[in-house]
Amino acid sequence: MRALHALWRNNDLIPLSIFMRALLIICSLVFSTFPGRCVQSPEDTLRFYVVSDKLVAGGRYVDTPECPKVGYISDTPNLVISRLKSVSTNSLMPAVEIQMFEPDAQRFAEITRRHLGQRILFSLGARPLMAPSVQMPIENGKVEITVGNGGDIQGIFTALKKFEGHE
Repeated sequence: MRALHALWRNNDLIPLSIFMRALLIICSLVFSTFPGRCVQSPEDTLRFYVVSDKLVAGGRYVDTPECPKVGYISDTPNLVISRLKSVSTNSLMPAVEIQMFEPDAQRFAEITRRHLGQRILFSLGARPLMAPSVQMPIENGKVEITVGNGGDIQGIFTALKKFEGHE
C-alpha cells in the first residue's frame, strides 16, 4: 500500500501513476463498500419486498412460474441481505432454512410486525422464490424457504450457502 501511495505522489511516473491512482481509488471503494467481498452483484443478495394488491408507484407486478400472480412490489426492496449466519436444508421436506444475523433479524422482525396479514416476497437477486403471508411477527431471524413443485431447492441452497459467513 505504501508503494501505491508513493506512486500517487510521484509526478515523474505520469502514465503509471495515473493507472495506479485509478486502481487505488477502485480498490478503496470496493473494500470499504463490501468488506470481505471483492465484487457484489444484485444476484448476490436476498431481498424482501412487501406485496400490495394495488399498483405501487415506480414498482412492478410479480407474476412468474415460481410465484404466480403475487401482486405489486416496490422498485426498492424493504430489506436486502448479503450475509447470513447459517444456511441449512430441512431433512423432512424440500426447504432451505436460514438464520439472519441480529441486525437483519431485527429489521425483518419490524417488517413482519408492521405487515401482518400481508405477503412478503422473498427473492434471490431478481429471481422470486416465494411470497408467504405474514401470520405473526418473525422475531428470531429464522426463516424456512420452500418452493413449489419442480422448484430448484438444491440450487437455492447452493446460492444461499455463499451468503453464510461472518457478520
